Amino acid sequence: MSRIPQWGCKLTLIIFAAGIWPTHAQPITIEGIARSASLFSAIQTVCTEFYAINPDAVRRYYQAYVETGINTIGRDDFRTILEREMERRNKEVEVTGRAQWCAYQRANQEQLGVKDVFVPTGKTSSPSSKIECTVRDPTGTPLNVRRRPNGPIVGALHNRAAVVISELTTDAGGRQWAKIAPLNQGNSGWVFRRYLACSG
Repeated sequence: MSRIPQWGCKLTLIIFAAGIWPTHAQPITIEGIARSASLFSAIQTVCTEFYAINPDAVRRYYQAYVETGINTIGRDDFRTILEREMERRNKEVEVTGRAQWCAYQRANQEQLGVKDVFVPTGKTSSPSSKIECTVRDPTGTPLNVRRRPNGPIVGALHNRAAVVISELTTDAGGRQWAKIAPLNQGNSGWVFRRYLACSG
């Protein structure tokens, strides 16, 4: 593992000030920075299936780690380390199991005091920019649109219907819901987040 020369103290202060490194962490290495970047990337791409995620917070943490790595050893060198780390992280997620990995990360982030990544049950998260998605219900039946999470049905959307997400929440059963508005025809309301394929 390569330690970061001369940057150690300064880098530690920057990361602590940003609130993205626990106070009991091991010494900071460039590999550790890549691991942290890959962690937030995986949370964004994997855990939205199971939990409400604050995409702005995840993006902010990911970018902070990537910028720190690039500023420390250069873009090309850091990208090489990050690509290798992303491969390792993807294997870790698949071996652990996606749901179990996300449950662990949610508990771990809470234990570390990072409270703005996973949205608490019953609370809503509003991304700063609306996320465009497509309905992708594996059952092949229209996706129910509800007045509120678990509420009365107000409509339905077919697969490939384009929507935008304005809010996310998690119900008491741990299911993630998205408040959507169709880009074409259909009623606005709440749908299961796992049945949406999103670009953001």
